[in-house]
Amino acid sequence: MSQFFFEQNDLIQRFGADATLGDVFTQIEGEVKAIKEVICQFKVNGLALNEQDEKRLSSSSLEEIQTLEVYSQEPRAILGDVLVSWSSQIPTMIEQNDRLAEQIRFQGMEGLLKALVELIDQSQLLVDSILSIDTVFSEFPVVQSEAWRSAQQQMAETIGEALQAFQKKDYTWLADILEYNMGHSLQTWMELLGRLKQDVTNTAGPTP
Repeated sequence: MSQFFFEQNDLIQRFGADATLGDVFTQIEGEVKAIKEVICQFKVNGLALNEQDEKRLSSSSLEEIQTLEVYSQEPRAILGDVLVSWSSQIPTMIEQNDRLAEQIRFQGMEGLLKALVELIDQSQLLVDSILSIDTVFSEFPVVQSEAWRSAQQQMAETIGEALQAFQKKDYTWLADILEYNMGHSLQTWMELLGRLKQDVTNTAGPTP
């Protein structure tokens, strides 16, 4: 991981007194990209920012910024952490999905909307992460396999069907989708990502 630290005077001197914090973010992101890394964290005045914070503060003048810390990593390192994280999260998602499917089947959607939204959002986030993992770890056989491509398609279709069933208020169909399709998709991804995690652990892979 690379780390950069700027005080207010450093920022003004380097980027100009008229620059906004958003200008600084953009320029630093370009410089980090040039060394084949990506930003994983900005800290302003000691506070870590999320994406919403970055947008909210982008118009801030540099006079408001006492310190800026920038942390960056190679994409492979970041996505390696993401891979480890999903390997531990998916078993919990499977339990939540199975419980939710049973509850919907026997009591309908009453009191369960929040749980369904969280499951769908987390599943969509998994899909997005898999697309990134697909690019960075493309040299590994499991990522090149038909099983990997099929699992991507199945997960996307399952999310779409679950949303469709909810919109139609067909809760029996929704329970079936979660119990069988979503459950199978999550189980498949737990196995595929587990295999990839093991492969990444055992080898550094070819030099990009």
